[in-house]
Amino acid sequence: MKTTRSSDGTTIAYDTAGSGPRLVLVDGALCTRRIGPGKGLARLLAEHFTVINYGRRGRGDSGDAVEYAIEREVEDLEAVIETAGGNTFVFGQSSGAVLALHAAARLPQITRLAAYEAPSSSTTPARRPDPSTTRRSPNCSPAGSAAPAVRLFLELVGLPAVLVAGMRLTPLWPRLKAVAHTLPYDSLITVEHQQGQPLSPDRWAPVRQRTPCSAGAIAMRGCETRCRHSPTPSPRDTPHAGRPDAQPATQDRRARASAVLSRRARTRQGASRRGRPPGGNLNEKGCHTSIAPAVG
Repeated sequence: MKTTRSSDGTTIAYDTAGSGPRLVLVDGALCTRRIGPGKGLARLLAEHFTVINYGRRGRGDSGDAVEYAIEREVEDLEAVIETAGGNTFVFGQSSGAVLALHAAARLPQITRLAAYEAPSSSTTPARRPDPSTTRRSPNCSPAGSAAPAVRLFLELVGLPAVLVAGMRLTPLWPRLKAVAHTLPYDSLITVEHQQGQPLSPDRWAPVRQRTPCSAGAIAMRGCETRCRHSPTPSPRDTPHAGRPDAQPATQDRRARASAVLSRRARTRQGASRRGRPPGGNLNEKGCHTSIAPAVG
């Protein structure tokens, strides 16, 4: 484990693995460097990238502050990027994808961005998040109402109640409760995009990086509606985005995402060895669909 300090003095912990172009992973809600897909993704991608898997503020070994703002999390990511050596790719998933978009709009050090399943534009009232959850959740803490907050979140994102009940009997449950106090952070990051209204065409105009956006289906009853009605930002929402790619259902969509990135990395490396510039694949609109060119 390594650490750096954000602009407000908060300690941010991170791990590095592999070699190659730098790639920072930005996790979603309730995830830490030890919980969630980040650790597995880092291991799979380390063959092709120098992977930086950091803990967002308030999670695991990373510190926190009394007052929260999205700008503080952008500064955290900036500190990690600068400590790691500068220009980097960023891969964000779920609420972490939206955070990564916020960061890309401000940080030129992010040279390429990939957004996976960024929650946005829910059109199903039954699945529309309640903005008041951003006001209720700040009262939760690992010692207080953490369990109800975790349960509320998991049910909101579509997990069946019986599955949530079963999770309470597993060793994972206390670890989720330990980071429940960060749920309001993710709510503030994502809630504006989940009120049943299309994103403004100008919302992510400041993001100038090529940004492939993808959304994977979930092989779990009760989650299918959420995936259909909470699409990842489209090329209309992110002007420099690649085409969204709806993938077939799988039991581990994070592993699929990492496999896609690794495969594209191998394709780019092969092109370079054959003397062709690593320009990446282009879709029918002429947008890059890879984040694997060497950092210049």
